[in-house]
Amino acid sequence: MERQETFRHRLRLILASVLSLIIVGVMLPATSANAIEASPAGDCIVSDDIEVDHELQANLDKIMSVLPYFRFTEDGQRLDMTLSREDLQTQFGFTDDQYEFLSQKVLHPDIDAHATVGAGKQRTGMATMRRAMAGCSGVYMSYVDLTAGFAAALFAASQVSPAALAAAFTALSSVFGGPVGAAAVAGIGLLGASFFADLGAKIVGAVAKRKGVCVTARWGWPPLQSEIR
Repeated sequence: MERQETFRHRLRLILASVLSLIIVGVMLPATSANAIEASPAGDCIVSDDIEVDHELQANLDKIMSVLPYFRFTEDGQRLDMTLSREDLQTQFGFTDDQYEFLSQKVLHPDIDAHATVGAGKQRTGMATMRRAMAGCSGVYMSYVDLTAGFAAALFAASQVSPAALAAAFTALSSVFGGPVGAAAVAGIGLLGASFFADLGAKIVGAVAKRKGVCVTARWGWPPLQSEIR
């Protein structure tokens, strides 16, 4: 048993290192001095500029309805919940497709699979946030967005538990795009419970200060980090 846990831990570190190499390869061109000078926002994706399609929104709404029931396993390496499939379908109205999304994309994402991450549909209109976004080469979530927009789901989940935030964050991975989305799609299996505890604290803290949160890729484990801006 101990050998299995050690192997799993080493596997997570190896996968994180490989993903970091991919991420840095993607990020280097975007974070050059010329790129930043040309656009103060760099390659930043503003969550307020992301449109969530109807199907994903329906799946997210269902996940948000059961946030208190998410939890981490004792080893902190997987996301679990206290409700059965029957509970979800009879008490909370999950359809078969919505349960499959929860099971395959949130509770049991394939950490070994190559992530297929949609870049999201982007709109213009980022000028008013450029000061906060400067230097954020990942995903920037503004105060307005955290309280009334796309990222409000993450703020709500942050107030419930790190496990609830992990569920919402993983569910939305497909719209983040880029290296952030590539890491988010693997959820707790790659990022770890401590990442979500830290991210939740940053999100709640940012809202209290009427600021936003920047999530970026980095070397090491976990391969994502967050910062209040």
